[in-house]
Amino acid sequence: MMNSAPHRVKVLLVEDNAADVLLVEEAMQEAGVNAELTVAIDGEAALAALTGSERLAAEALPQLVLLDLNLPRVSGWDVMTTIRSDRAVRHIPILVLSTSSSRADINRAYRSGASCYVVKPMDFGDFVQAIRATAEFWFRTTALPTADDATHDRHGGAT
Repeated sequence: MMNSAPHRVKVLLVEDNAADVLLVEEAMQEAGVNAELTVAIDGEAALAALTGSERLAAEALPQLVLLDLNLPRVSGWDVMTTIRSDRAVRHIPILVLSTSSSRADINRAYRSGASCYVVKPMDFGDFVQAIRATAEFWFRTTALPTADDATHDRHGGAT
């Protein structure tokens, strides 16, 4: 049974390429995704918002992270490892969006805590379809964590 998903899902997109950010935004709009999209332009900004000095309040935390792996300053790999080791945010699903179709990258991502790995299609129509299918599953079929889920671990910090 699918959720009707009338509420906006909070999504953190961690992507350094402005063209890819625009592509994700357009694909989500084209796919009819009801999301509140926040963008972190590198791994350092993502970690500051999720686990560091600029940590978001529990009610502002994303319910889902869309993560590029090739990021400046702090890699997507390190972002994922840090998220998974922090009690206050490790419950947030991490969806890797990558141009890499390497089996080694895919396997490493899952071992590092990815909830899902999507290879970015090069064709916009195919990309919209991938976003639509991903959104259908993650926003309408599954139950995502909410701010209430994070509140009890909020002051737990990293383990």
